[in-house]
Amino acid sequence: LGRALTQIVAERTGTANHTELPNIICTALMMMLFFGVVGGLCLGATSPIVVGRVLKMSPSLQHEALCAFGLMAFSVPAVTLLAGFRGVLEARQKFFEISILRLCMGFLTFLGPWLMSFITTHLFWVVLSLEAMRYAALAAHYLLCRRLVPEMRQSGKFQSHHWKSLI
Repeated sequence: LGRALTQIVAERTGTANHTELPNIICTALMMMLFFGVVGGLCLGATSPIVVGRVLKMSPSLQHEALCAFGLMAFSVPAVTLLAGFRGVLEARQKFFEISILRLCMGFLTFLGPWLMSFITTHLFWVVLSLEAMRYAALAAHYLLCRRLVPEMRQSGKFQSHHWKSLI
């Protein structure tokens, strides 16, 4: 969906069809949120099977691993929405801004767990630091889209007839 959104926004920018962009962007982001939530629920629901049977973890580590998997499941919607916002920015050729955000995300991906290692040895807190970074990155992408893409400042509506062009 992220790539399809990029292509549609890029194609319609500056044409007579650009008036539908707020609705197309809204529809795509709502679909991505839906699929992200479903994916997160699936990951959360299958976590006990993965931890207990597939990874065959010792009982002493299973609780901590289940908590970490639960946090990862909570991050799936953020990751999918982030791809949508990045797609909108790519369509508008905001590559410098995207690169800055990706640089910050990469830095924080290592900084958060490293800092947590000085405080605790529990996996939960390390994964929570990564989770916080993902949601901060999502907020940064959203705010950048609102600032740089005028269609993101307009109120769009979910319109089911747009989903065919997105899939």
